[in-house]
Amino acid sequence: MNMFNSQRSTPLYLFAIVCSLLLSAWINYSESVINPDAVCYLYSAEEFASSGLKAAMQLCPQAIWPFYSALIEWIVKLTHLSYLHAAFTLDALLSALSVSMFIAIVKALGASRRVLWLAAIVILFSHQFNILRQDIVRDHGFWAFYLASVYLLLKFFKQPTLTNAWGWSISLMVSTLFRVEGALFLGLLPFLAWLHSSFTFRERAYLFLKLNSVLLLGFGGVCVWLCLHPQQSYSLGRISEISLQLQEGFAMLSQQMSLMKTAISQHILTHLSLRDANSVVILLLLSWYTVIVVSNISLLYTLLVLYAWFTQAASFTRSSFSVIFAYLFINVGITLIFFAEHQFLAKRYLVALTLIVMLWIPFALEKCIVMTRHRVLKMGLLVWFSVVAMSGIIPFGYSKRYIHEAGDWLAANVPPTAQLYVNDYQLMYYSRHFGKTIFTKQQVYNDVKTIAQGKWKQYDYVALLKSNDPNDVAARIMQEIHLMPTQVFYNRNGDQVYIYKISH
Repeated sequence: MNMFNSQRSTPLYLFAIVCSLLLSAWINYSESVINPDAVCYLYSAEEFASSGLKAAMQLCPQAIWPFYSALIEWIVKLTHLSYLHAAFTLDALLSALSVSMFIAIVKALGASRRVLWLAAIVILFSHQFNILRQDIVRDHGFWAFYLASVYLLLKFFKQPTLTNAWGWSISLMVSTLFRVEGALFLGLLPFLAWLHSSFTFRERAYLFLKLNSVLLLGFGGVCVWLCLHPQQSYSLGRISEISLQLQEGFAMLSQQMSLMKTAISQHILTHLSLRDANSVVILLLLSWYTVIVVSNISLLYTLLVLYAWFTQAASFTRSSFSVIFAYLFINVGITLIFFAEHQFLAKRYLVALTLIVMLWIPFALEKCIVMTRHRVLKMGLLVWFSVVAMSGIIPFGYSKRYIHEAGDWLAANVPPTAQLYVNDYQLMYYSRHFGKTIFTKQQVYNDVKTIAQGKWKQYDYVALLKSNDPNDVAARIMQEIHLMPTQVFYNRNGDQVYIYKISH
């Protein structure tokens, strides 16, 4: 990659990378409790070192895609950091790569120097991107190499060399090692070559083969390897999910749409409007999906994107626009189908889509700066931008520090041989009592009925996380125990951890 070849751009990239690393360090330092998926990745990294790949993949559900855990283990060996800090270091480096690749893409789209600085500000202050910096998840690696693939595909259609084609393929293959969705981009995007009418049919076929060359070689290599090592087929991880989705996805989608139609027809629509049930379901899903996407991008960024579209603030070349639109189209297809099947979308599932949409924002900001003559409007935009930025960097919600403190107390005061019941996954992790059995114990302990009707007496210690929800099940169990808690930890929202020492 020659994105750093301009000496004028080098200070910008260095500034953006340093700022990204500092942001990651600050956000990780401010985070009081790791995300639930992190427990799996950290323990699977340890299992990878002690027992090998197969054991690591079978330890917990997320670890079936093992590359991320293996990278954490590699950083532990290289730096001698703890597994937690090794994961934070890896994520910080991957986030910095995402930031630099975002700027490089904007540059490849024909941005001026000022637009490049605005691109750095846009990605560094992206609310949802910063919110997710603290999460130990595979997505960080997927986003970094996914953005690298966008940059390399833009370069390929400007300079269709084998180097750019191979770089694009390899970047998406690496992204697939983090998330299986990378394989869909790898399989679908080469068909862009057939849409370039400026090339002859023979030239388009040649471009198509170039983009698929590494994939064909890799597929052949995997087939040979599986023939020689049939017992290692588990290493293909979740690739089978793509095949399953292609085979059964339409049936799943049809079933969910039918269930939604039935529910809406029975509980919302009148008998006079039943004929519009299908239209209502489709409009509901599309509206719901749009609201989720806008909230993920943020209202300010969404308005800037719309401003860029309506004012044509960005003038992409035809080949560049086709690349960006293709990534956008595939992202919408993946996330919309998943949403229709599950009526659920985690915010991190939409970040790949958000990063593509955000490419228009630096151009919109430049146009606003140039066209807006009123200082008050410029100041208003700056203040709004700053508020959005700070909301992703400074934690304004209720702290979960009390969970960490309760877990530390359990780790220090509960003997390893004691029987301990904990009803919260993160609290179980910080208690450092369960080790790798946490994944089997959690499935049992997740239901507090496990200790109902006097069953709590079989434990030496009981730790219950109780929310301020009046219907919280843990509150009803606490009424059965009739003991004074040994320790209580809480936050300002009224969420509490009660720890009981059971006398036998």
